[in-house]
Amino acid sequence: MGLVAQRRLVAVGALLLTVFAIWRAGIGADFGDGTHVVALAMRMAQGDMPLADEMNLQALGSLPAVPFTWVWLSTVGVDGIVLASRLWYVALALLAGVLGYRALRTGFGPVGSFVAVTLMMLPTPYSLLVTSYNTVPVLGLALATCTAFAAWRVRSGRWAALSGVALALTALAHPAMVPPAMVLLAMVVVVGRGPVARGVLTGALGTALVIVVAVALGPGVGALGETLRYTAEYQSARLTAFERLTLSAEMHRNGLLVWRNVPALLLAVAAGLPWTSQRWRALLATGSVVALSIAVVGASLQQPPTEELLLGSVAAALVVLAAVLLLPFLVTARDLGEDRLRVLLVLTAPTAVVGFVAVSLVSSASAKWGVAAAPVQPLFGAAALVVLLFVARHHVRAVALLAALALLGSLVVVHPMRSFRDVQPHRLDGRVEDGPLAGLLTHEAYLQEDCELRAAVRDWVDPDDSVFFWAAPAGYVYADAPMSTHNIWVADFGAASAAGVEWMTRTDRWPDVAFVHAGALASAGGWEALAARDPVIARLDAHYGEPTEVDGFVVLRRDGGVRADGPAPQGC
Repeated sequence: MGLVAQRRLVAVGALLLTVFAIWRAGIGADFGDGTHVVALAMRMAQGDMPLADEMNLQALGSLPAVPFTWVWLSTVGVDGIVLASRLWYVALALLAGVLGYRALRTGFGPVGSFVAVTLMMLPTPYSLLVTSYNTVPVLGLALATCTAFAAWRVRSGRWAALSGVALALTALAHPAMVPPAMVLLAMVVVVGRGPVARGVLTGALGTALVIVVAVALGPGVGALGETLRYTAEYQSARLTAFERLTLSAEMHRNGLLVWRNVPALLLAVAAGLPWTSQRWRALLATGSVVALSIAVVGASLQQPPTEELLLGSVAAALVVLAAVLLLPFLVTARDLGEDRLRVLLVLTAPTAVVGFVAVSLVSSASAKWGVAAAPVQPLFGAAALVVLLFVARHHVRAVALLAALALLGSLVVVHPMRSFRDVQPHRLDGRVEDGPLAGLLTHEAYLQEDCELRAAVRDWVDPDDSVFFWAAPAGYVYADAPMSTHNIWVADFGAASAAGVEWMTRTDRWPDVAFVHAGALASAGGWEALAARDPVIARLDAHYGEPTEVDGFVVLRRDGGVRADGPAPQGC
């Protein structure tokens, strides 16, 4: 296939992927992580500072969405803000993808570069396409890898500087990404040397200096220390770092070794056997990834849902397993001496190992959501590129093209199989008609919960009121109101919530209206039990009006007022 034909094919593929991403952005709703990160961007767009006001390091990952969020709130309001935020992420991913593609084109053909960049950037933890501390590292680390390769390939200080900037921003978005970012930085310095080393160090250290100055002049170093202390205190009852790592490793191992994955495992082993012909190794490796995706889709479509511990129904989790399946091929493949392939693997393999460990050590989320995938995704993209080059070397180009389509198709088919906290697309009931979730396709229970939230906020929050939500971070996206809290996602944190009392008192920002999630309240043992151990709830109980039960919440107003239920919101 000629160069012109490849470029046309890539253009068509990019268009189809963009359409897919836009469609995927409207699938599924949730009232947890997906709306929490939108609320973080909303809070900073309102003028609050991360660390000083929002005592949560996760807020740093939402910074790239703040300018867009400010424009949307200023022109539209909260209506449709979740879907709009998802589409903003799609735009950021498209920009990163274009840059990554151009970088890889310095050493590889159009089709191979396109496949590699797509595999690196399309999967996201939780399968949530939204700007967050989980997704920004996906784009940042992949972009840093691709531009580092380009810097080595053409001896460019500019490509290297861009790689350094991407690494610094990746570390800012998620502190757990500091170790893999440092590893990749070291690899670039060692491999590149000269202008490449100077460029990447200038980009990384220069951006880091800007970040340090911004923290010092903005929230302050003291606010960072207080946030770290508070985070450590409320997480002290959770698993230790070693327990998290052990659990993550066990879940990935068990997810790979379930019976459904036997065909994928056999194909992967066959690709690494010393007596397997070079002609078939790459095709067998490709088949292992395809077989894995078939197993994941089969389990995802099973009704009732399978109880097996099967990782991969989130595309990011599938990437981790797929990267493992490609290792036998990579380890035993001959003729891997091409500098471009060797350098790409040197840049991605150490980063993947260190990054997987670093993220697993700090993340409290289940491995099934693919939270540790971001540092592994560049390795998967690089390994897939190696596979495609070997297929093209030993077969006609039509077979190589089919292999590329198989790898991409495996990822695209799995991507919509799991919407975070929602069901598969074919089981969703309807779209939300109004409010912050407008345009999202979800199931009946979430349509009802959305109606309850819209009604509660409309009935209880006046135009000049400030709000506080306990164990309901999604509530903040429903009210375009000041957020009177030290942390958008507060729950039953016990004595650690004294930080909230201190913040509200020091800033004189006690909320006008407080919403307490009824389900979480019941799990906490009821109002009296919660007030006995949570300093914020105790303060509300002592100084606010009578707690009033509404659908889904217990509500208190600072002025002691009680509101009557209004008519059903639009579409309810």
